[in-house]
Amino acid sequence: MAAPFGSSTESRHDFAAYEGRVRAYVIASPPRSGSHFLGHALFATGLFGYPLEYLKPQHWQDWSRRAGVAPSERSSVLACLTRHRTSPNGLFGLKTHWPHFADHGAACLIEELEAASGAQVAFIRLCREDVLSQAISWLLAAQTGQWFSGTPRRAEPMYDRDALQKLIDEIDHQNEQWDGLFEGLGVRPLELEYDRDLRRDIGAAVSRVAAHLGVERSIHIELPNFNKQAGPINLAWRERFLAESED
Repeated sequence: MAAPFGSSTESRHDFAAYEGRVRAYVIASPPRSGSHFLGHALFATGLFGYPLEYLKPQHWQDWSRRAGVAPSERSSVLACLTRHRTSPNGLFGLKTHWPHFADHGAACLIEELEAASGAQVAFIRLCREDVLSQAISWLLAAQTGQWFSGTPRRAEPMYDRDALQKLIDEIDHQNEQWDGLFEGLGVRPLELEYDRDLRRDIGAAVSRVAAHLGVERSIHIELPNFNKQAGPINLAWRERFLAESED
């Protein structure tokens, strides 16, 4: 998938400054489960804010500089984010992987988002049933630096069974952490699966998000060109890993 929108802090991606109460939602996922694709699909409608990985350390530091405060002043950084990245209908979203969410103190972050909105934070849960393919995608991106299609390859990939197993374990761990969070909060997130929902019909997935968040307007999506990254290497690594697992 291409990354057409550049830095998360670029002002050209801002909405008009928003001053009212926001309705906040979080796209919760492990890496390589389609959160980039879904986030940009939602942004393309103009109705769901601009849900990016604002909690990622470098992005958070960028936004703290834009807010003119230290990164530790979370409420001030969030105020800057919600002012500039809330769509006119009052929706503000972010997408995050569990480690970044936990680093910000999951419960504290939720409380601050709810204080800004005056309502319960909504969650959209992304997962990928084919965890092996997810781990392969993650390892390829980490080795080559090609997190999105259309970006240059910085290194050649090398098959590493142990690394793949560690990523499978990490994906399982992150999914368990999200499950525990939702159970503890007593919330039921909207659940979307990468292959069954996003790849098959992204428009229908966006419509389900709209229903979950109470967006009643008709949805029109004009997406940039998102290309599937999986190729022959993904298939070869998958077959090799499965063959080795049978030995």
